[in-house]
Amino acid sequence: MRDIPTNQIKKICFVRTGGSGDTGAFERALRLCKRTQAELSIVSVSEPPPEGVLSLLKSWGASAESVLGEQELSNELEALVKSAKLQGVEAAFELLRGSAFLEIIRKVMRDEYNLLIKAAQPTRVIHQVLFGHLDRQLIRKCPCPVWIEKPSNRKRHDTILAAVDPTPFLDHPDYDPLREELNTSILQFSLLLAQTEDAAFHVVHVWPFDLEMSLQTRTGLSDEVIAQVAASIRKKHETALKRLVAPFLGHITQMHVLKGTAGAEIARLAQTENADLIVMGTICRGGIEGLLIGNTAETVLDQVDCSVVALKPRGFVSPVQA
Repeated sequence: MRDIPTNQIKKICFVRTGGSGDTGAFERALRLCKRTQAELSIVSVSEPPPEGVLSLLKSWGASAESVLGEQELSNELEALVKSAKLQGVEAAFELLRGSAFLEIIRKVMRDEYNLLIKAAQPTRVIHQVLFGHLDRQLIRKCPCPVWIEKPSNRKRHDTILAAVDPTPFLDHPDYDPLREELNTSILQFSLLLAQTEDAAFHVVHVWPFDLEMSLQTRTGLSDEVIAQVAASIRKKHETALKRLVAPFLGHITQMHVLKGTAGAEIARLAQTENADLIVMGTICRGGIEGLLIGNTAETVLDQVDCSVVALKPRGFVSPVQA
Protein backbone atom coordinates (compact mmCIF):
# COMPACT_ATOMS: atom_id res chain seq x y z
CA MET A 1 0.00 0.00 0.00
CA ARG A 2 1.07 3.56 -0.70
CA ASP A 3 2.31 5.65 2.21
CA ILE A 4 0.66 9.05 1.98
CA PRO A 5 3.25 11.86 2.12
CA THR A 6 1.44 14.12 4.57
CA ASN A 7 4.72 15.86 5.35
CA GLN A 8 4.64 17.41 1.88
CA ILE A 9 1.87 19.75 3.05
CA LYS A 10 3.53 22.02 5.58
CA LYS A 11 1.93 25.39 4.90
CA ILE A 12 -1.68 26.05 3.88
CA CYS A 13 -3.11 29.41 2.86
CA PHE A 14 -6.83 29.99 3.42
CA VAL A 15 -8.37 32.94 1.58
CA ARG A 16 -11.21 34.63 3.42
CA THR A 17 -13.75 35.93 0.88
CA GLY A 18 -16.47 37.21 3.22
CA GLY A 19 -19.05 35.01 1.52
CA SER A 20 -21.32 32.33 2.93
CA GLY A 21 -19.02 29.58 1.66
CA ASP A 22 -16.12 30.61 3.91
CA THR A 23 -17.27 28.49 6.86
CA GLY A 24 -17.17 25.20 4.98
CA ALA A 25 -13.88 25.98 3.25
CA PHE A 26 -12.31 27.01 6.57
CA GLU A 27 -13.39 23.75 8.19
CA ARG A 28 -11.79 21.79 5.33
CA ALA A 29 -8.57 23.73 5.87
CA LEU A 30 -8.59 23.06 9.61
CA ARG A 31 -9.16 19.31 9.16
CA LEU A 32 -6.33 19.05 6.67
CA CYS A 33 -4.02 21.04 8.96
CA LYS A 34 -4.80 18.67 11.83
CA ARG A 35 -3.98 15.63 9.71
CA THR A 36 -0.78 17.01 8.17
CA GLN A 37 0.35 19.21 11.09
CA ALA A 38 0.55 22.08 8.60
CA GLU A 39 0.68 25.74 9.57
CA LEU A 40 -2.30 27.84 8.49
CA SER A 41 -2.20 31.38 7.14
CA ILE A 42 -5.48 33.24 6.79
CA VAL A 43 -5.52 36.09 4.30
CA SER A 44 -7.97 38.59 2.93
CA VAL A 45 -7.48 41.20 0.24
CA SER A 46 -8.67 44.78 0.46
CA GLU A 47 -9.04 46.15 -3.07
CA PRO A 48 -8.76 49.95 -3.04
CA PRO A 49 -10.84 52.17 -5.35
CA PRO A 50 -9.09 54.02 -8.20
CA GLU A 51 -6.40 56.39 -6.98
CA GLY A 52 -8.35 59.47 -8.01
CA VAL A 53 -11.38 58.39 -6.02
CA LEU A 54 -9.26 57.52 -3.01
CA SER A 55 -7.48 60.90 -3.14
CA LEU A 56 -10.82 62.66 -3.28
CA LEU A 57 -12.09 60.76 -0.26
CA LYS A 58 -8.90 61.56 1.63
CA SER A 59 -9.39 65.26 0.87
CA TRP A 60 -12.69 64.99 2.69
CA GLY A 61 -11.01 63.47 5.71
CA ALA A 62 -11.61 59.78 5.04
CA SER A 63 -8.58 57.48 5.46
CA ALA A 64 -7.92 54.53 3.18
CA GLU A 65 -8.31 52.20 6.14
CA SER A 66 -11.75 53.52 6.99
CA VAL A 67 -12.92 53.51 3.37
CA LEU A 68 -11.87 49.92 2.91
CA GLY A 69 -13.10 48.77 6.32
CA GLU A 70 -9.71 47.28 7.09
CA GLN A 71 -10.10 47.36 10.85
CA GLU A 72 -13.25 45.26 10.62
CA LEU A 73 -11.48 42.87 8.25
CA SER A 74 -8.57 42.54 10.65
CA ASN A 75 -10.95 41.76 13.49
CA GLU A 76 -12.62 39.03 11.43
CA LEU A 77 -9.27 37.49 10.49
CA GLU A 78 -8.09 37.60 14.11
CA ALA A 79 -11.28 35.79 15.15
CA LEU A 80 -10.54 33.03 12.62
CA VAL A 81 -7.00 32.70 13.98
CA LYS A 82 -8.34 32.29 17.51
CA SER A 83 -10.82 29.68 16.30
CA ALA A 84 -8.03 27.73 14.60
CA LYS A 85 -5.80 27.81 17.67
CA LEU A 86 -8.64 26.58 19.87
CA GLN A 87 -8.70 23.50 17.61
CA GLY A 88 -4.97 22.97 17.91
CA VAL A 89 -3.96 24.51 14.57
CA GLU A 90 -1.10 27.00 14.49
CA ALA A 91 -2.39 30.02 12.55
CA ALA A 92 -1.66 33.63 11.65
CA PHE A 93 -3.39 36.23 9.48
CA GLU A 94 -2.42 38.92 7.00
CA LEU A 95 -4.51 41.61 5.37
CA LEU A 96 -3.33 42.36 1.83
CA ARG A 97 -4.11 45.42 -0.25
CA GLY A 98 -4.29 45.53 -4.05
CA SER A 99 -5.51 43.34 -6.89
CA ALA A 100 -6.88 40.16 -5.31
CA PHE A 101 -5.40 37.52 -7.59
CA LEU A 102 -2.02 39.27 -7.86
CA GLU A 103 -1.59 39.79 -4.12
CA ILE A 104 -2.73 36.27 -3.24
CA ILE A 105 -0.33 34.69 -5.74
CA ARG A 106 2.53 36.91 -4.57
CA LYS A 107 1.79 35.88 -0.99
CA VAL A 108 1.90 32.21 -2.03
CA MET A 109 5.21 32.74 -3.81
CA ARG A 110 6.79 34.69 -0.96
CA ASP A 111 5.86 32.23 1.75
CA GLU A 112 6.03 29.05 -0.38
CA TYR A 113 2.65 27.53 0.48
CA ASN A 114 1.88 23.93 -0.44
CA LEU A 115 -1.87 24.51 -0.86
CA LEU A 116 -4.32 27.37 -1.32
CA ILE A 117 -7.93 26.92 -0.16
CA LYS A 118 -10.81 29.32 -0.80
CA ALA A 119 -14.58 29.24 -1.17
CA ALA A 120 -15.97 29.41 -4.69
CA GLN A 121 -16.49 32.99 -5.84
CA PRO A 122 -20.16 33.85 -6.43
CA THR A 123 -20.92 34.77 -10.02
CA ARG A 124 -23.86 36.40 -11.76
CA VAL A 125 -23.71 34.11 -14.79
CA ILE A 126 -25.70 30.91 -15.28
CA HIS A 127 -25.63 28.60 -12.30
CA GLN A 128 -23.73 25.87 -14.13
CA VAL A 129 -20.61 28.03 -14.13
CA LEU A 130 -19.44 27.58 -10.58
CA PHE A 131 -16.17 29.40 -10.63
CA GLY A 132 -15.72 33.14 -10.93
CA HIS A 133 -12.94 35.14 -12.51
CA LEU A 134 -10.72 35.21 -9.41
CA ASP A 135 -10.97 31.43 -9.01
CA ARG A 136 -9.94 30.84 -12.61
CA GLN A 137 -7.03 33.27 -12.32
CA LEU A 138 -5.76 31.44 -9.25
CA ILE A 139 -6.14 28.01 -10.83
CA ARG A 140 -4.29 29.14 -13.93
CA LYS A 141 -1.50 31.20 -12.39
CA CYS A 142 -0.98 30.23 -8.74
CA PRO A 143 2.12 28.02 -8.43
CA CYS A 144 0.75 25.73 -5.70
CA PRO A 145 -2.31 23.44 -5.79
CA VAL A 146 -5.56 25.40 -5.59
CA TRP A 147 -8.65 24.06 -3.81
CA ILE A 148 -11.87 25.87 -4.72
CA GLU A 149 -14.58 24.77 -2.28
CA LYS A 150 -18.22 24.90 -3.33
CA PRO A 151 -20.65 25.83 -0.54
CA SER A 152 -22.31 22.68 0.81
CA ASN A 153 -24.51 21.60 3.67
CA ARG A 154 -22.36 18.51 4.20
CA LYS A 155 -19.85 18.65 7.01
CA ARG A 156 -17.61 16.16 5.22
CA HIS A 157 -17.01 15.14 1.63
CA ASP A 158 -18.40 11.66 0.99
CA THR A 159 -16.89 11.03 -2.45
CA ILE A 160 -13.53 12.15 -3.84
CA LEU A 161 -12.96 11.74 -7.59
CA ALA A 162 -9.39 11.69 -8.95
CA ALA A 163 -9.24 12.45 -12.69
CA VAL A 164 -6.03 11.06 -14.22
CA ASP A 165 -4.71 10.75 -17.74
CA PRO A 166 -2.07 7.99 -17.95
CA THR A 167 -0.06 7.50 -21.12
CA PRO A 168 -1.13 4.30 -22.90
CA PHE A 169 2.00 4.06 -25.07
CA LEU A 170 5.17 4.30 -22.98
CA ASP A 171 7.41 3.90 -26.03
CA HIS A 172 5.65 6.67 -28.00
CA PRO A 173 7.76 9.75 -28.89
CA ASP A 174 5.15 11.99 -27.24
CA TYR A 175 5.45 10.20 -23.88
CA ASP A 176 5.90 12.80 -21.14
CA PRO A 177 7.23 11.64 -17.74
CA LEU A 178 5.99 14.90 -16.17
CA ARG A 179 2.47 13.84 -17.08
CA GLU A 180 2.91 10.54 -15.27
CA GLU A 181 4.40 12.35 -12.28
CA LEU A 182 1.42 14.70 -12.16
CA ASN A 183 -0.97 11.72 -12.30
CA THR A 184 0.77 10.19 -9.29
CA SER A 185 0.53 13.49 -7.41
CA ILE A 186 -3.21 13.61 -8.17
CA LEU A 187 -3.67 10.12 -6.72
CA GLN A 188 -1.57 10.87 -3.64
CA PHE A 189 -3.42 14.08 -2.89
CA SER A 190 -6.83 12.53 -3.57
CA LEU A 191 -6.11 9.68 -1.21
CA LEU A 192 -4.93 12.07 1.49
CA LEU A 193 -8.18 14.03 1.19
CA ALA A 194 -10.27 10.84 1.09
CA GLN A 195 -8.64 9.66 4.32
CA THR A 196 -9.00 13.09 5.92
CA GLU A 197 -12.69 13.29 5.00
CA ASP A 198 -13.35 9.53 5.48
CA ALA A 199 -14.65 9.52 1.90
CA ALA A 200 -15.00 7.04 -0.94
CA PHE A 201 -12.06 7.28 -3.36
CA HIS A 202 -12.92 7.00 -7.06
CA VAL A 203 -10.48 7.19 -9.97
CA VAL A 204 -11.55 8.10 -13.50
CA HIS A 205 -9.70 8.02 -16.82
CA VAL A 206 -11.40 9.13 -20.03
CA TRP A 207 -9.92 7.89 -23.28
CA PRO A 208 -10.75 9.47 -26.65
CA PHE A 209 -11.57 7.67 -29.88
CA ASP A 210 -11.48 10.65 -32.21
CA LEU A 211 -11.12 8.48 -35.31
CA GLU A 212 -14.35 6.59 -34.76
CA MET A 213 -16.46 8.83 -36.99
CA SER A 214 -13.84 8.86 -39.75
CA LEU A 215 -13.57 5.08 -39.66
CA GLN A 216 -17.33 4.79 -39.98
CA THR A 217 -17.75 7.23 -42.86
CA ARG A 218 -14.52 7.11 -44.87
CA THR A 219 -12.90 3.69 -44.63
CA GLY A 220 -15.71 1.28 -45.32
CA LEU A 221 -14.78 -0.79 -42.28
CA SER A 222 -17.62 -2.74 -40.73
CA ASP A 223 -19.03 -1.80 -37.34
CA GLU A 224 -17.62 -5.07 -36.00
CA VAL A 225 -14.08 -4.20 -37.07
CA ILE A 226 -14.37 -0.67 -35.68
CA ALA A 227 -15.59 -2.13 -32.39
CA GLN A 228 -12.54 -4.39 -32.33
CA VAL A 229 -10.25 -1.42 -32.92
CA ALA A 230 -11.95 0.48 -30.10
CA ALA A 231 -11.67 -2.52 -27.78
CA SER A 232 -7.95 -2.80 -28.54
CA ILE A 233 -7.35 0.89 -27.77
CA ARG A 234 -9.45 0.66 -24.61
CA LYS A 235 -7.34 -2.26 -23.41
CA LYS A 236 -4.20 -0.15 -23.82
CA HIS A 237 -5.73 2.58 -21.68
CA GLU A 238 -6.95 0.10 -19.05
CA THR A 239 -3.46 -1.37 -18.81
CA ALA A 240 -1.94 2.09 -18.41
CA LEU A 241 -4.44 2.97 -15.68
CA LYS A 242 -3.81 -0.29 -13.79
CA ARG A 243 -0.06 0.35 -13.93
CA LEU A 244 -0.55 3.89 -12.59
CA VAL A 245 -2.88 2.99 -9.71
CA ALA A 246 -1.14 -0.24 -8.65
CA PRO A 247 0.39 1.30 -5.47
CA PHE A 248 -3.05 2.66 -4.47
CA LEU A 249 -5.29 -0.34 -5.17
CA GLY A 250 -5.89 -1.12 -1.52
CA HIS A 251 -7.50 2.30 -1.04
CA ILE A 252 -9.51 2.82 -4.24
CA THR A 253 -13.27 2.38 -3.97
CA GLN A 254 -13.94 2.17 -7.71
CA MET A 255 -12.18 2.81 -11.03
CA HIS A 256 -13.92 4.19 -14.12
CA VAL A 257 -12.56 3.91 -17.68
CA LEU A 258 -14.79 5.93 -19.99
CA LYS A 259 -14.71 6.58 -23.74
CA GLY A 260 -15.46 10.07 -24.94
CA THR A 261 -14.56 13.69 -24.34
CA ALA A 262 -12.80 14.07 -21.01
CA GLY A 263 -14.52 17.23 -19.81
CA ALA A 264 -18.02 16.02 -20.54
CA GLU A 265 -17.48 12.50 -19.21
CA ILE A 266 -15.81 13.61 -15.99
CA ALA A 267 -18.65 16.05 -15.34
CA ARG A 268 -21.24 13.36 -16.08
CA LEU A 269 -19.55 10.86 -13.78
CA ALA A 270 -19.25 13.44 -11.00
CA GLN A 271 -22.99 13.93 -11.17
CA THR A 272 -23.75 10.19 -11.34
CA GLU A 273 -21.54 9.37 -8.36
CA ASN A 274 -22.61 12.51 -6.48
CA ALA A 275 -18.97 13.52 -6.15
CA ASP A 276 -18.17 16.25 -3.65
CA LEU A 277 -14.66 17.00 -4.89
CA ILE A 278 -12.69 16.45 -8.11
CA VAL A 279 -8.88 16.41 -8.00
CA MET A 280 -7.37 17.04 -11.40
CA GLY A 281 -4.22 18.30 -13.07
CA THR A 282 -3.39 21.28 -15.17
CA ILE A 283 -1.10 20.48 -18.08
CA CYS A 284 1.45 22.76 -19.71
CA ARG A 285 0.92 23.17 -23.45
CA GLY A 286 3.93 23.64 -25.68
CA GLY A 287 6.23 24.50 -22.78
CA ILE A 288 4.76 27.99 -22.40
CA GLU A 289 5.26 29.22 -18.86
CA GLY A 290 2.01 30.03 -17.13
CA LEU A 291 -0.22 28.51 -19.82
CA LEU A 292 -1.83 25.70 -17.89
CA ILE A 293 -5.52 25.31 -18.45
CA GLY A 294 -6.36 23.19 -21.48
CA ASN A 295 -9.71 22.45 -23.05
CA THR A 296 -10.40 19.52 -20.73
CA ALA A 297 -9.93 21.48 -17.52
CA GLU A 298 -11.91 24.46 -18.79
CA THR A 299 -14.77 22.17 -19.77
CA VAL A 300 -14.78 20.45 -16.39
CA LEU A 301 -14.80 23.79 -14.56
CA ASP A 302 -17.75 24.95 -16.65
CA GLN A 303 -19.85 21.81 -16.14
CA VAL A 304 -19.30 20.45 -12.62
CA ASP A 305 -21.34 21.41 -9.61
CA CYS A 306 -18.82 20.35 -6.98
CA SER A 307 -15.54 21.47 -5.46
CA VAL A 308 -12.28 21.19 -7.41
CA VAL A 309 -8.60 20.87 -6.54
CA ALA A 310 -6.21 21.70 -9.41
CA LEU A 311 -2.58 20.56 -9.22
CA LYS A 312 0.30 21.98 -11.24
CA PRO A 313 2.97 19.95 -13.02
CA ARG A 314 6.49 20.12 -11.63
CA GLY A 315 8.43 22.99 -13.09
CA PHE A 316 5.46 25.31 -13.54
CA VAL A 317 6.45 28.96 -13.42
CA SER A 318 3.75 31.50 -12.63
CA PRO A 319 3.50 34.48 -14.99
CA VAL A 320 2.94 36.66 -11.93
CA GLN A 321 6.10 38.41 -10.82
CA ALA A 322 6.96 38.09 -7.13
